[in-house]
Amino acid sequence: MLNHLEAKDLFAKYGITLEGTEYTSLDDAAKAIREGGTYFLKLVSDSEEATHKTEFGYVAKITNTSDLEEAWEKMTSTANSHGHTNIRFVLQEARSGHEVMIGAKRDPIFGFQIIFTPEGGKYAEVYAKGTPPSVRVGRIDIEESKQMITEHVLSPKIMGVRGEAPSDIDALARLISKLSILMEENPQVLAFDLNPVFVHPDGINLVDARVEVTDSPQVLPEIETNRSLWVFIRPQCALVVLASAKPNSVGMKLLQNVIKSVGKAYVMLPTGKGREHLEELGIRVVDDVPSGCDLLVYAGMPADAPAIMSKFREKGGQGAVIISSDFSETGNNELEIELHKAAGRIPYFGPNCLGVYSARHNTFFIDEKRTTYPATNGGFAFFTQSGSLAAESFCEYTSTHGIPVNAIISLGNGSGITFAEILNRVADEPTVNAMVIHLEGGLKEGEGPHFVEALKKATSIKPVLILPAGLSEKGRKSAASHTGRMTGGADALKAALKQGGAIVAESEEQLRLAVWMLHVMPRAVEKAVIFTGGGGKGVLATDAAERVGLELRENLPAEFSDTVRPLIPTFADPTKNPFDFTGSVTLDGFVETLKHSKMLGSPGVFYYGYHVPGATVTFRDGKPVGVDALQAIDRIASTIKEYELPFVLHIIGATGLSKAVESKAEEHGIVVTRTSSADLVLSALKLTMEVWKRYPDIDLRAEWNRVPDTSLNCLLPDPPTPVNA
Repeated sequence: MLNHLEAKDLFAKYGITLEGTEYTSLDDAAKAIREGGTYFLKLVSDSEEATHKTEFGYVAKITNTSDLEEAWEKMTSTANSHGHTNIRFVLQEARSGHEVMIGAKRDPIFGFQIIFTPEGGKYAEVYAKGTPPSVRVGRIDIEESKQMITEHVLSPKIMGVRGEAPSDIDALARLISKLSILMEENPQVLAFDLNPVFVHPDGINLVDARVEVTDSPQVLPEIETNRSLWVFIRPQCALVVLASAKPNSVGMKLLQNVIKSVGKAYVMLPTGKGREHLEELGIRVVDDVPSGCDLLVYAGMPADAPAIMSKFREKGGQGAVIISSDFSETGNNELEIELHKAAGRIPYFGPNCLGVYSARHNTFFIDEKRTTYPATNGGFAFFTQSGSLAAESFCEYTSTHGIPVNAIISLGNGSGITFAEILNRVADEPTVNAMVIHLEGGLKEGEGPHFVEALKKATSIKPVLILPAGLSEKGRKSAASHTGRMTGGADALKAALKQGGAIVAESEEQLRLAVWMLHVMPRAVEKAVIFTGGGGKGVLATDAAERVGLELRENLPAEFSDTVRPLIPTFADPTKNPFDFTGSVTLDGFVETLKHSKMLGSPGVFYYGYHVPGATVTFRDGKPVGVDALQAIDRIASTIKEYELPFVLHIIGATGLSKAVESKAEEHGIVVTRTSSADLVLSALKLTMEVWKRYPDIDLRAEWNRVPDTSLNCLLPDPPTPVNA
């Protein structure tokens, strides 16, 4: 722990003034007291619990030497009784203004975190329980520091309320930026807590600092960030290592896929299982790692992986996909470390992964009876550590909704590649127009700074939608006055995503729906509009929009209202949003109203509840009779499609009719959802609109066709072409 003088000297190197003078002698302190002045005396100690000075009476207001002597003796006695060691006293002039807190702490992934909250002083812990601090990672500039300040829910307190003059936010932002530089350049500093910092219209005053240091400074490990990944895009020759090649085995299906997508391949079968089957097909098995292979696809026994990887590297291999499991995900950390060492600088996906699905490379082995696969001439590239998300949420969902992809990559445990280098490489890939990332469990040690920079690079070029997972934590780490301990890894990752410019999804369903909207809906950047045939649904949708942060238009423009007024019932109000056209609207009237909605330039959500406009439905034996409703929705959906209206059809209800309406609408290729959650639909629309606004030159509805569609079925019904090894 630095003493006051040491901390003062450290801060001074960065143009930061720490006020107050440290004393160990009462007589020396008394000489500093001026008549008529007001001071604060503080006792500081190396003992951890003494950080909370007010709890022990270690802060006293001083106006004369008698006050000083009394406070000095009382604090000394208290410290002795509690066993607080290495006590010193700091005397400083009293300051006024708002009390804020700034802290920092080392982070094994990002190097360090910077933390800020507008509520300093002794009640900070109470406020922090309901209003978490603002967090950033790594070095930040003044502009980022200012955003960090103003984004906090309590920031109005220091920006001028109730007639108060605003505090000097620029000075506070400069201080935070300087402190981030201090942390970057002084790895021996473990953490600091500045509480309080007084901020007022004329500047700032730093009056208290607790700085923890170590003799063993943090050294972040070296991280690969810029290796060539071309082998995963255009492999020339693959070595496929299998545990079994028996008919209908996973290994056989994998081999079929690799041969279909890569062409030339060698096969190793260390166990010998299924060798006869391969020979019957005319496929020659090699007994050792051959030269000339650039890609290793490993689905053999886990224990053999390091040795084969090492030989592959020695023979000039360029990259690998390790599909086999039973590594760190089952607690076998040593085997995964051994594999990583054997790979050297070779990048690899896995272990415990599906690998790569793209037009030119396919290592997915899941039977098409279990999932379906999309076309590969699209612009979305998907990355996930989860095999189930790769197969279900990405493969099956995009295929079902007709969304072509550029690639779907399953990283598994991800020990052989970093997200930083994926972002660096894919940012420059012209056939990828948007990246979708499922980030499970965070990043590797030391990867954080590289990740933030790579994310900034990628998001400056194209949208990067990220679904972080594994972020839940029970509470904050400790008392709020220990600002450096107020946050955990989840807070740091959230801060990194914000700094890097990612568009962050909150759920798997929201992310998938946003991708569908981006693929189907035309761009519309005005505030959203809600169409409904029932006022109650409109009110609930309005509440949901506010919860998820989706902005709605206050009122609809006169040009639109005057145009559609003759088309709707006289008691419907076309100036309001939500626009309740009521259950009495005719089908013709509603369709014409839809057509005119194009002039709004707003994305819309049409809530279908228990009727379709203009359609009469009767029921017999609990089933809808007649086709009026389906004919009506057919016309509505075709209008949305024909006029390129940025509309989502949100069906509320689980009746047979609701399902039939959903199917009919989907035939037209429009976005249709059947869920009771307005929050889900509107939050997905919010993500979609963020992409539209930030990337006006990227059309995610286009059929790019920049890479040939090889029409991969992944699982070939016929025997594979013999491999001439």
